Order: sequence, then structure tokens, then C-alpha cells
Amino acid sequence: MGEFSIDGAHGSDAKLSRLTVPERYFDPALQELRGTPAYNVGAAYAQIRRDLTQGGSEVPDFAHAARHHRLLDRIERAAEHA
Repeated sequence: MGEFSIDGAHGSDAKLSRLTVPERYFDPALQELRGTPAYNVGAAYAQIRRDLTQGGSEVPDFAHAARHHRLLDRIERAAEHA
């Protein structure tokens, strides 16, 4: 894995161009890892640390996983009966 690029259009301009990710979405403490698979792992651990130390809930928890799993089950069942 690494960095991905996304092309898209904006407003009335239908021409596709590279969409850039705002810098605020990147963790400055992990700058040296940016563009590597290790960056994603480091970012996940940094989010967990922030949640634990600051009392947040940015990282998906078990309840989120259970809701997601139930949604996937409903999609599968609906596809079977389509």
C-alpha cells in the first residue's frame, strides 16, 4: 500500500483533475513515514492513543464493527432474494 491518487471534477467543470488531500489529514509526527504502508499503521495507532488519552472516539470500536457486520449481512440477504 502507500499513497493513492484520486481524480475528480469540481463544480461545473467536467474535466477530471487530481484531487489533493488537505495537509490537516496527515499527522506531522509521522511525516518520515508518509507514502509507505507503515504510515497507515502509525496513523491508526496514533488515533487509538489520542482516543485513550483525550477520551475521544475517532477509532471504530466493537459496536461500530457489529453494526457494519449486520449491514453487510442485510446486503447479502437482499442480494440472494433479488
